[in-house]
Formats: sequence, C-alpha cells, structure tokens
Amino acid sequence: MKKNQYNVPILKIGDFGIADSQLTTHYDETLQDTSLEPHGSERVLRDRIGTLLYMAPEVLCDTSYDNRCDIWSIGVMFYEMLVGHTPFAAYAQSTTTLMKCILNIPTDALSPRVGITLSAETRQILQELLQPLPNNRITFERLFNHEYIDLAHLPCELSFQKGTELIQKARIYDEQMQKMSPNTTADNAERALKKTIDVYEEGASHLLASVEFRGVYNAKEVQGTIIECLNRIEALKEAKESLSKSKHLEQGWGFGSWFKGWSGTDVI
Repeated sequence: MKKNQYNVPILKIGDFGIADSQLTTHYDETLQDTSLEPHGSERVLRDRIGTLLYMAPEVLCDTSYDNRCDIWSIGVMFYEMLVGHTPFAAYAQSTTTLMKCILNIPTDALSPRVGITLSAETRQILQELLQPLPNNRITFERLFNHEYIDLAHLPCELSFQKGTELIQKARIYDEQMQKMSPNTTADNAERALKKTIDVYEEGASHLLASVEFRGVYNAKEVQGTIIECLNRIEALKEAKESLSKSKHLEQGWGFGSWFKGWSGTDVI
C-alpha cells in the first residue's frame, strides 16, 4: 500500500504470477514449475497453487486446470468484499470439510440470505464468476469489458481533466440546443438532447472518479460542479421525456423557444 500525491491510500494487489491471461512461452521462468505445459493458447497446470479458501474446484481435483481458476478466485474475493466473508467461511474449521464444500458447491453459489442484499446486476456477475465448471464461467474478455467493472472510469490523475473537458463540451451542446432553428424536427431535437445528456453523464462519471482519486477533502470544489451537473442531467431527461410525448407536433413548432422556456433547463 502507498499514498498518491493527494495522500489517499492506494492498495495494489500483486504476486499474481499465474494469473496472466496472455500467452507466454517462458513457462519455467514464470513459475519455475515443471508441471506447467503448453496447451493451445492456454497454460495448463497440475500442481495445487494458492490458498484453499480461494481455490477453484478444478484445482482441488486430480485433473489439470488453466488460468480460468483465477476467475473463480476473483469471484471469491469479490464476494468477500461485498459480504465480509468468503462463500465457504462457515466450513473453514476443517480442511477436509472445506474441500468437500468447494467440490460440491451448487451452480448458484449465493445463498438466498446473501442474494437478497445485493443488486440483480451484482448477483449476476458473482454467479458468472463462481461457476463450478470452468466452461460456464465468464471469460477474461467479457469480465474486463463488463459494464459493472467500468475500467473506462478508473480513478486516476487524468480523471479531473477528462471530466472537465467533457462538461465543457456538454455545455456547448446545451447552448446550441437553445439556438436551434424553428424548423428542427422533434426527432432531431430528441437526438440532440440525448447527445447532450450522454456527454454530461460521461463527464460526471470522470469527475466522480477524480473525487475518489483525490479524496473527498481535496475535491470540494469538484463536488459542487458534480451536483450542478447531475441536476442538469435530470432536468434534460425530464425535457426529453416531455418531448417524446410531444412528437405529434409538426415542423415549425420552435424547439429552441420551447426548450428555452422549459423549467429547469438553464445551462450550468
């Protein structure tokens, strides 16, 4: 663990020598383990490597396994972060009991009690991670591109700059909408509203990430901008909903005038 320039603790998880999802030919250099064999685009292992509580079922069997075992381990860690304990903590008193539990886990690894406390999206990704059969688990590619993970808005030093630039861009779109021609069709106006909302939301996401990166006490001025931005987004969504109900209006209805008079649509 270290601290960034804003004195915010940054935790880095390391020592994932066997977690590389990319192909490598230097197997002995990577693990110094003679049990590692090339198998197509995968690396196949035979020895048991890891901590039992986080070990995938196939690792405990006498068969070979590949890097998909790390998907399972990620699922166990994610479960623990959400709930406060691993899915098998109740069976950890005995190694034998714990192994039997992992090897006989049902397809749905979430107990009903835990499941009801999590959102549907969270339950779904947990269930995809904690699939006993490797072929049924979420792939690395799908995991890294999953909207729940959202690596695109990972807090970093550039989050504030990205967010600020996008908010400025959204404000320009916002002002342009108020100057639209009276001949603008309802469909074109709705597309303009959607584009503006999308850019505002993208900018707000990066600004929220910057607050996390800087720390709440170091980003108070940003928080005010975020609140204004979120309020603006809600106002524009209301305008868009109202516009959708008014599509029967003909050309020449004057979108610019209508939009300018819409309650709560002053450009931030």
